Amino acid sequence: MPKMAILFGVAMVLVSLLPILASGELKSPTALIPAGFGAVLLVCGIVGQAKSLRKHAMHLAAAVSLLGGLAGSGIAATRLMQLGSENPPNMVAVAAILCWALLSLAFVALSVRTFIQARRQGSQQ
Repeated sequence: MPKMAILFGVAMVLVSLLPILASGELKSPTALIPAGFGAVLLVCGIVGQAKSLRKHAMHLAAAVSLLGGLAGSGIAATRLMQLGSENPPNMVAVAAILCWALLSLAFVALSVRTFIQARRQGSQQ
C-alpha cells in the first residue's frame, strides 16, 4: 500500500498542477488544495515503507483520502449547480476537482480492501 499511496499522491499533485500549467497562471490559491492532499499521501507512502510505521501511515493516508474525496465531491457538486447561472464555473477546474475526488475515493476503496485482507490473514495465523 505505501507504493500506492505514493502513486496516488503524485497523481493528485499532477491533477492540481496541470490546469495551472496549461493556463500559465495560478488564478486562485485554492487550486492547490488537491496538491496538499496529494503531498500528505506522498509523505504517508514514504513513511509507510518502514514496516514499523506502515499501519499508522496507511490509516492516516486512508483518512486523509476520505476527507479529500468528500471535500472534492462537495465542491464539484456545488460548482456543477452553478452551470446555468450568470457566472458559470471554469470547467477545467471542475474536471480537476472531480479527478481529485475520484482519485481520493479510489484510494479509500483500495485501502479498505487491503485492510480487510490484512485482517483476514492475521486471523488465519
